[in-house]
Amino acid sequence: MNTKISKSLRLYSSLIIFILLSVSMVCTAIIGLSMYRFGMLQVMFATPFTFILWIYIVSIIISTVLTAIVGKWLLSPILKISRASNQVAKGNFKVQVEGDSRIAEVQQTFANFNHMVRELGTIETLRSDFIANVSHEFKTPLNAIEGYATLLQDRTLSDEEELDYIDKILFNTNRLSELAGNILLLSKVENQNIPESVSRYKLDEQIRQTLVMLEPKWSEKNIDLDIELDEVYITNCEGLLAHVWLNVIGNAIKFSEKGGEIAIRLSADTAGAVATVRDNGIGMSGDTLQHIFEKFYQSDSSRKSEGNGIGLALVKKILDLCGGSISVTSAIGEGSTFRIFLPNEL
Repeated sequence: MNTKISKSLRLYSSLIIFILLSVSMVCTAIIGLSMYRFGMLQVMFATPFTFILWIYIVSIIISTVLTAIVGKWLLSPILKISRASNQVAKGNFKVQVEGDSRIAEVQQTFANFNHMVRELGTIETLRSDFIANVSHEFKTPLNAIEGYATLLQDRTLSDEEELDYIDKILFNTNRLSELAGNILLLSKVENQNIPESVSRYKLDEQIRQTLVMLEPKWSEKNIDLDIELDEVYITNCEGLLAHVWLNVIGNAIKFSEKGGEIAIRLSADTAGAVATVRDNGIGMSGDTLQHIFEKFYQSDSSRKSEGNGIGLALVKKILDLCGGSISVTSAIGEGSTFRIFLPNEL
């Protein structure tokens, strides 16, 4: 591809130089013939040398004018790229270069530059979002870690108290790690237009694997699982959708009381796959339902230490990116039901 572009540009350059020389020669010849026809040569020029010198000067003037005009046309794309690059250097990642050049290489250069700027803008957005979100949400676990570490400096603590403080430090460390991962993933998903990788896989098997991963949590609460999963194949982003099931089923476990029940169904038709996750936990109010997919929103302050308010916002963004949708019905004391739709093919 680069070899073809190089040959094409050399051809354009050679052709332009040839045209400039040809036009200059033709114009000079026309002027000379006109003067000869009207008998002006003998009147204006005493010797042939003077005439040749005059022809030379005229040729230079014509060539200079033509080169300036054509050069401006040729340099116009470079000037556009230069001005746009200057804007990017100042932090403006919204600038785009537009042009109507008929040269394919120039149009390709514009397209590559615009794509590069969009990618730089995405990276900058990821960075700024991550910094803003980290500063907002990292304070609580960091303060907890600092507090328990300070308490551990007390030499009069019993062994049980020391172990308890160490456990709490480890718990908050895990929260920080999970929070950082979720924020990075959320920022990345928010700034994507299409999923990175799409493949055909068994959706029911992915949900089963999620239940296995979450087994320690639902076993600890002695939760009964009512599972009915049809065999469903979809073509979508398997890696991203894994986070959907981890968050939705994980929330159902978190907000279920001990000895509760979680029902999971999966079916498919010509339109796509439909999964429902229903729990009989504490449920949600109407006000909570209006904000449930917002970042960092947590209605139940008593369970704030168990999450960070990013999970369902991440789920919503992933499903939007993957062409799916999510809805929820709930009532206080009656549990919640999440319905997730995914198309057969992205």
